[in-house]
Amino acid sequence: MLACDPIAFALPRRLRLRALQDALDGDLAIGVDESLPGERSLLDTFDGRLRAAGMSLELRVAGLSLQLIWQSMTAGAVSATHPTGTPPRFGTDLPVGPIREALMPILGPRALLPQVSLRGEQRRVSLLTPSGEPAAQIEIRKERLQRRRRAPLLASLRVLAEPGQEVRTAQLCERLVERLGLAPLPGGDKLSALNLGIPEPPVSSSKINLPLEPGMPAGTATRVILQTLLATLKANVPGVCGNLDSEFLHDFRVAVRRMRAALSQLRSALPSRACEHYRVELAWLGQISSPARDLDVYLLDFDHCKGALPTELQQPCEPLRPLLSESRDREYRLLGEVLRGERFERLTARLARFLGRPRKARASGRDPDRPIGEVARTCIWGLYLQALEEGEALSPDSPLDQFHELRKTCKKLRYLMEFFVPLFPQQEIVSLIGALKR
Repeated sequence: MLACDPIAFALPRRLRLRALQDALDGDLAIGVDESLPGERSLLDTFDGRLRAAGMSLELRVAGLSLQLIWQSMTAGAVSATHPTGTPPRFGTDLPVGPIREALMPILGPRALLPQVSLRGEQRRVSLLTPSGEPAAQIEIRKERLQRRRRAPLLASLRVLAEPGQEVRTAQLCERLVERLGLAPLPGGDKLSALNLGIPEPPVSSSKINLPLEPGMPAGTATRVILQTLLATLKANVPGVCGNLDSEFLHDFRVAVRRMRAALSQLRSALPSRACEHYRVELAWLGQISSPARDLDVYLLDFDHCKGALPTELQQPCEPLRPLLSESRDREYRLLGEVLRGERFERLTARLARFLGRPRKARASGRDPDRPIGEVARTCIWGLYLQALEEGEALSPDSPLDQFHELRKTCKKLRYLMEFFVPLFPQQEIVSLIGALKR
């Protein structure tokens, strides 16, 4: 293991090994010199959970060796490095140690996906003292961004000290700067520190933040709500079709339910026939995506449910796990075929055109010009009274369907309140939403 963090420099395009050897000034000699194909990727979840937590995770591949580098971007230093046998997909795939302990609570069920990748050549040069002892290693990288047209060549040089050779290595770095004109990379050569134009995570999760104001016409506000939810739904489709992780389908279904709630509760702001048509189509989406989501939930809760059983019954349950996994994969394939099909494409295209089209006076709903602040209060209060009525009618002997109806009413109430957070005192509305979630 190397004793300290490497020192990185931006490298001129044409730096020959001879110039590097001359800069050593006879104090150090070049030992092993090898070139390997190299690739490195910045890993994060689709919704950017590591970036939001101020962390980065880099996977480096050199030949047959793979290494994970976890960095706390706020601290500005490498927090841990660890070799790995295979690229991790989920937090449970991370090697046991500090990287896994730090990242698993942040990642949750989300998959690690390459956000940006570089591919090229990595040259490793070992430097020896006059007595033949290892003093340092120099790594020279020349690589290009993948999937980018005309990506420029990125070249860097890293100096890594062997244990006990830190002073000699620091002197070497000073000579390299002086004689070769190397410019230090302030953040190192980590992908998170390089200016690679990594895009912000898409708005794709179940969180919602809408630019609404109390005086906005209800018709306009309702279209903004539905346009935002449609964008979220569409952003999750590739992840659902690829069966990348369970959160894509979860967020897809939440967007569907929210859209249905908006079309139902805010129907006075839009043409009634259009509202009814799209409610039916969205109900279809909810129905066809239910089997895959049910199986996701069974697998996510499998260990917890198994642990609740008597010890002698836990191991006999294990054959159920691969059966559930196989069934889930089959349902995902079927769902993917639907989401790539004509009916879904037609639905999303027509809904997008409908929401983006200027409303016509004769087909715009009963009160599209009423301030959304008034509409929000009316709708929220009405659903609240409905929830109270349904709850008061329940008894311990009531059919389960009645409990389920109350739960659906409370979800619709919560969705409405989440739409209209900007219209009410922040602390109060967030507190009430939290109570409904519980």
